[in-house]
Order: sequence, then structure tokens, then C-alpha cells
Amino acid sequence: MKNKILTIINIIITMRRKKIYNKSNIIFSNRWYKYVEYGIEYYLSARVACLADFYNVSGNLYHHAFEMLLKGKLIKNGAKAQDLKKGNHGLMGIWKKFKKTGKPTLDNFDSVIKDLNKFEKNRYPTFYDGKGIITLIGFGVKSGSISEKNRNKADVYALDGDKMDELFKVIIEEIPDIFKVSFIGFKRDRRINMYYEQNKYKIIL
Repeated sequence: MKNKILTIINIIITMRRKKIYNKSNIIFSNRWYKYVEYGIEYYLSARVACLADFYNVSGNLYHHAFEMLLKGKLIKNGAKAQDLKKGNHGLMGIWKKFKKTGKPTLDNFDSVIKDLNKFEKNRYPTFYDGKGIITLIGFGVKSGSISEKNRNKADVYALDGDKMDELFKVIIEEIPDIFKVSFIGFKRDRRINMYYEQNKYKIIL
């Protein structure tokens, strides 16, 4: 009897989980500022990880930060979150849409976005085609320092923290108010220090 009851309970739990996590039941928020808030927090976390040489995760944190920031700005301009979700987590498509709303100088960051977009592929310690992985992340990092021989043996993931700060500034200057709000309240000074440290492109708060 006891086993029968446990079986019924397990069936009910499984059915509820399927109902809760059914993709058709998920509603993506169209509150653009929430995407920007998430993006700012991911960005600050990525900076800290980069400063600490956490090269395995900082690239993914930067990737997610700019995904949120770009989508937030697009939603602010009228795009629907559900439609943006169709592009999964890739940055190239939403970057192309974002550039249409911004300054022509955004073209200068095409290669930065391309390098950043690769980190979605590096979320897990996966080796593609039997190749190794070379990850270079830091402030002032130049991917050109990797020899052609090593590039043929491994997938290269390179990210310059300075370029991330510059790109962040360009994007956030179009929505500055929400950025400043992120530094109001508890532990404000700690957050500012996270943002200011080794930042050549900081926005003065």
C-alpha cells in the first residue's frame, strides 16, 4: 500500500513538472528595463571574474550580459521578447538589429561581437573535432599573440576586457538612467569599485 501511494505521488509530481516547464506556458517579460538590470549585473560579475583570471566563466558572463543589454534596448524600441527568443542566445542577429537603431560607429565593434559570440559555444568543457581549447581573457589581451600552429590545434577563445568596457559604455549611454539606478542603495560603493577598477571607459557616477 505504501509503495502504491509513493508511486501515485511520483506520478503527480512528474505531471506537475511537465505542466510547469512546458515551453508553451512560459511567458517572457517585455519589461525592457529588467533585461538591462540583468545585463548590468552580469556585466559587473563578468568584470570581477575577468580581474580574478576566471577565464573559464568570465567570457560566458560577458556573453550573457550583452545578450541582455542588446535585447533590453530592442524591446524598449518595440521588439517582442518572445520573437527575440527565437534566435536563442546568438549575438550576431540581435547585434545587427541593434545597429539599425544606433550610430554608424557601432560597425567598429563587429569583430568584438563576433569574438564574444563564440563563448556561447564554450559554456561547457567541450572539445570539437578533437581540438583543444585556448582561452585568453584579460584587460589588454590580444588574440594575435597566438601562433598559427596553435590555432590549427585548438579552438581559440579570446576576449579583451577593455573592449568589453568600451562596448558597454556605448550601449549604456543610450539608456543612462537605468544604469545609475543600479548603483543606488545597499553596498553602492562596492558596486562602483567593481565597475571602476581598471576601467578605461567608465561612466562617472
